[in-house]
Amino acid sequence: MHPSVGLVGSDWKLIDEHGTVVGRRRFDVPAVRHGYDYIEQTLRAGRSSVALSGAMVRRDALGSVRFADFGFAGYEDFVVWFRLAERADVGHVAAPLWRYRLHPGSLSRGAILRMTRQYREVLRRYCDDHLQRHPDRAPLVARWRRLIDDYLFWALVYETARHFRRGGGPGHAERSLFDLDGYALTPEEFRDVQARLREYRAGPLQHATCAMVSLLVRARWTAPLGWLTRYSDGFRALLGLR
Repeated sequence: MHPSVGLVGSDWKLIDEHGTVVGRRRFDVPAVRHGYDYIEQTLRAGRSSVALSGAMVRRDALGSVRFADFGFAGYEDFVVWFRLAERADVGHVAAPLWRYRLHPGSLSRGAILRMTRQYREVLRRYCDDHLQRHPDRAPLVARWRRLIDDYLFWALVYETARHFRRGGGPGHAERSLFDLDGYALTPEEFRDVQARLREYRAGPLQHATCAMVSLLVRARWTAPLGWLTRYSDGFRALLGLR
């Protein structure tokens, strides 16, 4: 029906070790979109509508694209999907067609700083590779690099805010894997997250946000930060992280 599509994913449900549904991943994306639109939206949102466990790939679109020789180190699936999207459209089925089980041994679990470091390293390496193959696309790749750091900045703002949440769930927000896992920053991790915020910030809004977060933390008036996490979906939309 859509011969231009080389890669397709769907919504999915998150289940715990007992098979109980604890979350759902929905993506408000077109049924078919241009591959480069998929790349840009994924980098902006920090999450892909195509997950490794539920992806289907057209054989002739795959070609010679493979996972890296050094194995799966986190976010390598993003790189494979991006390479496919360079040559084909990306499809999406707006229905939960599969389930992802959360368990202690899952590769998706880990400390926030390790995961953000992997995310940045893997996707910036893709940017370097893309620029080497397409040297005329320097402005595009520069924008992609900025989107990577933009996402990481706001993701770490969220983790800073979640650190001060007292009781209750995330309200109207979609629960992250860290929410579901009950992961909390240690004091040392919290200090490192603040350092990463200062590293990734760019532009007036992010500088102002970083200063405000620091001010609230120093003043010990952190209730507004905890409140923020209850409406993170709305803030994501306002910031264009969709």
